[in-house]
Amino acid sequence: MFLKTERKRRELATFIVRDGIMQRDQFRAKSTCLHSLEGIPMYKLGRVIDHVHLRVSDLEASRNFYRAICKALGLEEAFQDATDHFVIDEIYVDAADDYVSRIHLAFQAHSREDVDTFHRLALEAGGRSNGAPGLRPYHVRYYAAFVLDPDGNNIEAVCDAPTSRNVTSVVVERT
Repeated sequence: MFLKTERKRRELATFIVRDGIMQRDQFRAKSTCLHSLEGIPMYKLGRVIDHVHLRVSDLEASRNFYRAICKALGLEEAFQDATDHFVIDEIYVDAADDYVSRIHLAFQAHSREDVDTFHRLALEAGGRSNGAPGLRPYHVRYYAAFVLDPDGNNIEAVCDAPTSRNVTSVVVERT
């Protein structure tokens, strides 16, 4: 039963629903930027990145900043703190002993209000605005805000609702 179900799931992963009709999705086999797929109702997340490692100059300032944005986005339980580092799901942050990372991270927000709260709390936690909340030209529902974290990384919260998910997160258990 499992093999039949898994085979069917994989087969269906190459299809999408357009106008209520299931159609083979020609984009699934191509490496294409998500933002160029306007009109495509489904896409997959959580299959590519194992982790992102941020190396920061001031661990405490970064800890306060990222804890605040996790609160704004309802990700308090994702923030895992330790003495010499912290983790937010796939993001691992520790103090740099030589070079500091430079990266753009985009966090998923559930609503435009969450994006607004992200921007406000990030600024209160020492971030600098790099783009106030608002619609962006990437696609018609792309509502985002950008802040620079204490090391100058471009941190974004983006909402393209309404969307739905088949699961809230993927749980990986090492066996």
